[in-house]
Amino acid sequence: MKLINMLACCSVIALSATTAAAQTPPTDLGTVPDDAVAGDAAKGTPGQSQTDALDPAADEAPRASASSTDGDIIVTGSRVVSNGYQAPTPITVVGSEDLKNAAPNISDALRQLPQLTGSTGPSTPSFTPGGSVSSTSSTANLRNLGITRTLVLLDGRRPPASGVTGTSDIAAFPQQLIKRVDIVTGGASAAYGSDAVAGVVNFVLDTKFRGVMAELRNGISTHGDGHSWGAEASAGFGFADDRGSLIVSGSIMEQDPIDGRQRDWANRGWATIPNPTYTQTNGQPQLLLREDVNLAAATYGGIITGARRGATRLTGANLSGALRDIQFGPGGEQSLYQHGSLFTGTVEVGGEGPRYPAAIVSDLNSKNAFAHAEFEVSNNFSVFAEGSYGYSKSAYPLLMPFFIGSSGIVVQRDNAYLPANIRAIMDANGYSSIELGKLDGTWGQNEVTNITKTLNLTTGFKAELGGFTVDGYYEHGESRYELLAANQRNRANTLAAADAVVNPATGQIVCRSSLTNPSNGCVAWNPFGTAPITQAQRDYMGGSGFARSIAKQDVVALTVRGNLFSTWAGDVAAAVGAEYRDLSGSIEVDPISGTSGFIATNPQGSAGSYDVKEAFGEILVPLFRGDNFLQSIDFNGAVRRTDYSTSGGVTTWKLGLTSEIIDGLRLRGTYSRDIRAPNIGDLFGPRSRNVVAIIDPFRNNQVTQNVFTFTGSNPNLVPERAKTIAAGLSYRPSFLPGFGFSIDYYKIKIEDAITTLSAQQLVNQCFAGDQSLCALTVRGADGQLSDVNGIALNIATVQISGLDFDASYSTDLFGGKLSLRGIATYLDDYTQEARGVQSVQYAGTGSFPSWRANLQATYTSGGTTISLQERFIGAHRRAIPPVTVDVDRVPEVFYTNLTIRQQIEAGNAKPELFLTINNLFDKDPPPSDTNNITLGTSRVVDPLLYDTIGRYITVGGRIRF
Repeated sequence: MKLINMLACCSVIALSATTAAAQTPPTDLGTVPDDAVAGDAAKGTPGQSQTDALDPAADEAPRASASSTDGDIIVTGSRVVSNGYQAPTPITVVGSEDLKNAAPNISDALRQLPQLTGSTGPSTPSFTPGGSVSSTSSTANLRNLGITRTLVLLDGRRPPASGVTGTSDIAAFPQQLIKRVDIVTGGASAAYGSDAVAGVVNFVLDTKFRGVMAELRNGISTHGDGHSWGAEASAGFGFADDRGSLIVSGSIMEQDPIDGRQRDWANRGWATIPNPTYTQTNGQPQLLLREDVNLAAATYGGIITGARRGATRLTGANLSGALRDIQFGPGGEQSLYQHGSLFTGTVEVGGEGPRYPAAIVSDLNSKNAFAHAEFEVSNNFSVFAEGSYGYSKSAYPLLMPFFIGSSGIVVQRDNAYLPANIRAIMDANGYSSIELGKLDGTWGQNEVTNITKTLNLTTGFKAELGGFTVDGYYEHGESRYELLAANQRNRANTLAAADAVVNPATGQIVCRSSLTNPSNGCVAWNPFGTAPITQAQRDYMGGSGFARSIAKQDVVALTVRGNLFSTWAGDVAAAVGAEYRDLSGSIEVDPISGTSGFIATNPQGSAGSYDVKEAFGEILVPLFRGDNFLQSIDFNGAVRRTDYSTSGGVTTWKLGLTSEIIDGLRLRGTYSRDIRAPNIGDLFGPRSRNVVAIIDPFRNNQVTQNVFTFTGSNPNLVPERAKTIAAGLSYRPSFLPGFGFSIDYYKIKIEDAITTLSAQQLVNQCFAGDQSLCALTVRGADGQLSDVNGIALNIATVQISGLDFDASYSTDLFGGKLSLRGIATYLDDYTQEARGVQSVQYAGTGSFPSWRANLQATYTSGGTTISLQERFIGAHRRAIPPVTVDVDRVPEVFYTNLTIRQQIEAGNAKPELFLTINNLFDKDPPPSDTNNITLGTSRVVDPLLYDTIGRYITVGGRIRF
């Protein structure tokens, strides 16, 4: 409610971008006037052609300002609706000027929009790189439903994916030529195909650009780190009496890394830990939020955490008191480990255990090139060709080698480095070995590098035939992605090196394995203490892993659109078309990663392909035209039949109504069926193997140890199916020129959603009678469980609903122009449940705050533009129910961004200097993640939700002539 009051008092609640022009693919019907934002929308009258009514040449209203959405073709969630006001599906449009005022680059600016919270970028390095897609790609994630449920388009066409997950890297698009971004916030599968469950994000390029423009920028944080610079240049010109045109564009960007150690908030060690006094009946919270949480099951020099007596493993209170909590200093000296408070066995508050913060920003280098050419062969026929190439390289440190719990270093009693007093205690208690918990900071962190190379080639045509427009294109795209993991630690070699003994023949310390195989190359290593690693030890225990993937996409599409006939209410317009897509992907990995031989970062290989055939039709039918009250009613319907080579056919459809009640007040609503088809990664991606313990209800809840589990892809997956309801209104009152607002309700329910159950959940549901899940378990002749195949399954349901607000106001003020805009979203429900598993409510928790908003005020006078942006993230619960935590409230956060732009008079050229300050007040992010530091590394903030860099200043210049 606090946000609502603030928006109301500022008079900035929500003009839907349906009031703005937005671009559809070249297959869409009609054009939109450039004044679609600033002036009244063309409405069409009885007997008048929809396309004529929307012809820019026929509309003499003033042109929209540069900060709005000047354009000529629109994306509205429909291939026949030709004006944003008439769109039955809500759409948010952000012009290039607004994007420039929000952040120096477009991908960062988009991530600040409320609807795209959860989108990734270069500043969000992943903890679990896997070889399927670059972990620092810039992606779009509408509604936080996942990047694979958001369809990204470039000028209305599917760009190549940056990996086998099918997602595109928007940072590879020609940033300087993007004139606006259209965000269809609702199901649009009938119009655009699979993946549009959450909606569509379409990047509209200025393919009519003439002239030359260039930009150079330089940035750094006020902490003195994270330096970045970028340069972009574009040129466009006509030829053959302007029947042809050619546009070329290129860019380069470099970003220095930011390590977590360079931020105080990241070093404070916030984490949630298990409450040691919690029971199901005492009313206490399950988790406790505390500062200075450290790893208690390992130290840099090593700590004794367990022992073995024969086949029996002893830990905790069962371990001899004489061995318990003995740790080893830098030179191997022994001391009693001093615990902190709230010791849980793995972590504790305070104490002498280690921790280190995660990387905040990756080291990034990217280069992109783009070219677009088109030629008008005749008045009724034109052709075009387009090509782009993108290169991106990012790197960041990940994890130190960790030996924790059951994966601790096993030290035999005859180990050459074992202190004599420890050996004596072992002998007195009958221990054959001890376990050492160790975080090897001497070795350092493994370094992950992502390299992506993307190529896209497109050619197509447009023809006017008998009053109909025919569009067609062929596109070939491919992306080659390489993951390099350097400074890795080979687990088998490390354990062999730690198993050191005295060679009885020479008296030298050697690996036990070398006694029987002297030429095996093993180099003994002392795990007690922090002695420097020798080069010989590093060569033997270390290594580098890799994953090389290639994803290819070929698309052929044809669309015919036009007016079928006229009724008393106007023209009946339709579009029909067909599309064929062929997709393939493969991942090749190094032999050690393939067997999960490294301690961390073990990508897995895979390969597969499928093709898609689609046919669609859409129709716009004017139902009513009148005067004064109830001026118009229009119906929009669409249907698409899609046939997948892997899972067969599926039908999507959409029904929509729009109505103008009085001048400026429009109602709209849609009901649609949408799909998200499994991608190459879902169907043929990597699988991983683990060993777990299972409580077996078929054997009187006996615990079965060493059960093999396999998780990952499933070639038998079918498309996810969604039903979407959207309803709302937009209003542009004539008594307040320049002001408008909209409010839209949405509800999306996804069935057959793809998810993975744990091995225990699979066994439990099998016991409950689900025979389809029983088929995923394997038992021996004695009935004992041996394998559980925990592959991805279509067994989840996701339901999400909420409200979107979008408003703007523009007016002349003190000889200049003031523009205000507010975009807000309220998440009411985000429920997910899987078969037999309790539903979980995410709305208002974790990464899903109920309220998010972006408010922007821009004032332009003469050549000076000042833009102030306020980004709001609402307060929310820290833990996801039914989990409870003692400090459950994450406070609301406001981020302020300031941009100042100054144009300089210089003849025909338009030079401009600019200054952008993001996070003006250097606001630290609140601890929000429920990270428990089990591997020693600490990421206490959700980097997809909050700013983790701090105050960042960018200066630069632009010129256009």
